[in-house]
Amino acid sequence: MQQITISWALAKLEQACRDYPALTISLANNESWQHFCHEIKVLAPEYQWQLGDYAQSYNSFSSCETLRLPIMVFQDGKPAAIWPLNIHSVVDEYHILSNSSPVLPPMFKSVLAEKSQKSIIQCCLKSLYLLADDLSVKKLTTCTIEGWNHHELWTKAWMMQGAQLQASHECFVDLTLSTSLYRKQLSKGCKSTIKQALSLWDFELITYMSTAQRDAFSYLHQQVAGRITRSSVNWETQRRLTEQGLSFAIFVYDKGKLIGAAQFLTSTELSAYAIAAYDRSLFQFPIAHGVQWLAIEHMRSCAIKTYHIGARCYQGEWFQPSEKEQDIGQFKASFASEMRLKQTLILDIQKVT
Repeated sequence: MQQITISWALAKLEQACRDYPALTISLANNESWQHFCHEIKVLAPEYQWQLGDYAQSYNSFSSCETLRLPIMVFQDGKPAAIWPLNIHSVVDEYHILSNSSPVLPPMFKSVLAEKSQKSIIQCCLKSLYLLADDLSVKKLTTCTIEGWNHHELWTKAWMMQGAQLQASHECFVDLTLSTSLYRKQLSKGCKSTIKQALSLWDFELITYMSTAQRDAFSYLHQQVAGRITRSSVNWETQRRLTEQGLSFAIFVYDKGKLIGAAQFLTSTELSAYAIAAYDRSLFQFPIAHGVQWLAIEHMRSCAIKTYHIGARCYQGEWFQPSEKEQDIGQFKASFASEMRLKQTLILDIQKVT
């Protein structure tokens, strides 16, 4: 098997640039990555440097060897795009991903000519092919969502290479709607359940999580899952996200006992649902409804414009969601003000045209 190292990966990235004289590729550090992100007006949370930290520690706990490649693309010596890649090794099989998820499109600087974007995309695809060839990776996958991280040129480039397209649906909330207007869009049943949840339990908004709160969340999650799914390093990374203003959490108490907790990611104008745990013995009572309502109110107060709740998971989706996934999807849809199309593109390397 190919030994994956930084020097080997850089050699492949440099090879991909040979056909594009104006482009160079290097690996960014935290400071240069953050500086680039600050100059982007609307940045999806998954491009944050700290999410790469989280994925790295999570994979290490899962006994998955991971090579992190925080790629920065330069045009004529100036930063033009960032592109988070990871190479995972699981039981002698390699996968090329972005933060443990399908490959993300490169994120371009706010003002970049379409011609330059196309060159960078082609260079990125060439990089993927070279890496995949050495690692015997047979298929590559990317996902984009309308109005979130969708990039038409990226999608078109994959389609031109023969990628197979699979469509699904994601739930979103338009936070530019006033509270009263948004509330009118909710079903009578949903509004009633929110009211019941808010009257039953005590809720706490956490914008700066303490170590004690981190440990309480971790313990609840372990009790609900029935096992430890994240390392202490992982939980500390999640806590630090609140310190850095990239996340907040909502805790739920019943007479002082923690019965629910959820954490949300934020960046400039966007927010996303990240992780939650709720006491299984209280599943017949509404808890998560109150959490979602208060989280949405907090996002609105922070001038965040869009909230990504998650997948809708219809019964007939191509990835065949379980009944539990369908139920969770239905819950998320009850809060959604709109559905957006998610495009999953699967590229068979052996059939690349």
